[in-house]
Amino acid sequence: MPKNPRENRLQRLKALADDPREQAAYARNLLETEKEKQVLEATLRVLQDNPDPGNRPLLLDLYRTYADNGPKRDPGMYLRAALLRALRPLTRHADLALVEQAALTYELMPSRHDAEGAEMRALALSILNDLDEKVAGYYAVKLLVDRTTSEMSGEPALTAAKILADQRLTLPLYQYLVGTNDKAPEVVAACLRGLESLPETLLTKLVADYRFNGSEIVLLGLFDLLLIHPQGKNFSNVLTGFLATTGSFELYRYVALALITSGKPELLAGFLEGVKAENDPLKWEIILELLPLIQGNELKAKAAEVQQKFGKTKP
Repeated sequence: MPKNPRENRLQRLKALADDPREQAAYARNLLETEKEKQVLEATLRVLQDNPDPGNRPLLLDLYRTYADNGPKRDPGMYLRAALLRALRPLTRHADLALVEQAALTYELMPSRHDAEGAEMRALALSILNDLDEKVAGYYAVKLLVDRTTSEMSGEPALTAAKILADQRLTLPLYQYLVGTNDKAPEVVAACLRGLESLPETLLTKLVADYRFNGSEIVLLGLFDLLLIHPQGKNFSNVLTGFLATTGSFELYRYVALALITSGKPELLAGFLEGVKAENDPLKWEIILELLPLIQGNELKAKAAEVQQKFGKTKP
């Protein structure tokens, strides 16, 4: 049975994968006339992987077309998000207004599912940051507390937190942690990681607020903060206490490895002292595997004491 025209176009596009130039040229031709959503998305993925400044005007025109009466022409914002992904390496400062509009585009679906819309706002915010960091900082403050943040991905608040952290704009991050309800775990973790310069008195409060959090994602954010903060060395008991009680061997390995490679001798010394009381054989397998990574004569001596206590040495 002959395939329908849409399947023929998709098959041809896929068949050209071994010739990126020819595939991109065919994708460009499709983009000028294609109406089928599935073909358009595949076409835009090809153009995203093969950025060509010559495609910029067409991509911009198509974005504006779909943005005009978006809920009817592009329900869910899937095509506009794909267009932005293809445009990202081609955008110029002249496109700032279009990208700003994209960062503030909200179109609730009948199901109230706005996951792709949240992703598009996050993508637009990232492009804004590429074009103008100062402007992006203001938008990031707004989107950090976006009420329509996706419950699945934490976007666009997650991207906002990372941008604010990269720009060392820490006050909004701290405000999110201490003053926002319904916090997304991924966003909390990103905010925590961005507070490397937080005063120690405030760090103590955050540790008290989050050290017993039930989310593994949040805990990893807190531990990463303690490992990079200049005063993190004063919270060795938080890390060793977690390692002594956690039942997750995956998390145990992650935190133990982070401690050993942190370059923080005070934290590592506390870890080596604490593991002497460990009785779980699976945790001991992890410990003995990681001990050879320890650097520094004094710490190596402590590691040797740990190995001797349990009568094992690594080959």
